[in-house]
Order: sequence, then C-alpha cells, then structure tokens
Amino acid sequence: METEQRVHVMHWKTKLAIVLTATALSGAAHAETKSQYEAFGSHLLAGDRATALLKLDACQQMSGGKIKGKAITGGVIVQSFMKLSNPNPSIIFSDAHMTVREDGTPVLEFVRYRVMSDDSATVTVQMLSPRTYDVITEKKVFDCKLGDGLTFAYGAPH
Repeated sequence: METEQRVHVMHWKTKLAIVLTATALSGAAHAETKSQYEAFGSHLLAGDRATALLKLDACQQMSGGKIKGKAITGGVIVQSFMKLSNPNPSIIFSDAHMTVREDGTPVLEFVRYRVMSDDSATVTVQMLSPRTYDVITEKKVFDCKLGDGLTFAYGAPH
C-alpha cells in the first residue's frame, strides 16, 4: 500500500507541476499579446515617464500641404494626457513649442496626438503666430501605426 500511495502522490505532484507550468506560460503569453495602446495606457496610469517618438516618413499624410523631405523624427515627453473610454477608447496628449521656419519666422507649433485602441494614431500639426495665436498654416494630419510611425519609450516615474 505504501508504494501505491507514493505513486499517487508523485502522480498528483506531476499534475500540479503541469498545471502550474501551463498557468505560467498562459500568463506570459497574455503579457506578450498586450497591445501597444494597452501598454502605453498602463505606463501612463502607473506614473511612468513616457516619451512619444514620431517618424513622419513612416506615417501617411492625410491632409494639408505635403511636407518636403518627410524624413523628420521628433520626440516629446508626455506631460499630461486624457484617456477616453467610450465610445472610441483613445489617449490624447499634445505639445506646443516655439520653433523657427526655414524663412526665419518664429512660429508656435501645436501637435496633437490621438492614440487609439486599434494600435493606430492620428497626429495633427498646426502652426500659429506666437503673438496672436492666429493659424498661419493649414492643418496637417498624419495617420501612424503604433510601433512604426509612433513609438513609445518608458522610464522611471518623474
């Protein structure tokens, strides 16, 4: 009888090991399938520092005058954001900064990012007068795929 009990205990331990391994692998697989949108939202809500990196040449320009030599890469630290749940889940953030146009004219560039749950983003760029805030260029709109045209880098909370 003692041998039969040992076999039963070994059989039970083997089943337990299989179940635990399957559970661990399932958790790892689930973690790997987290969308970039979900990862971005999780990092923001955890207070992690998030940097958005935009590669315009990997995005499709939807409107506005075509940008010459679209090989432009830029980045911005996400300082504030708004997460919308319904009806179309998205995370919205923006950046406004002074820059100088090729002709030497200072402008206020306003960039709005809308990151959507289908791992895409719409980026809208507009130039304003730094004195009057009047719009001085037509709006340029880009559609980007997360992980390609728009990526995120994460660091420790600030």
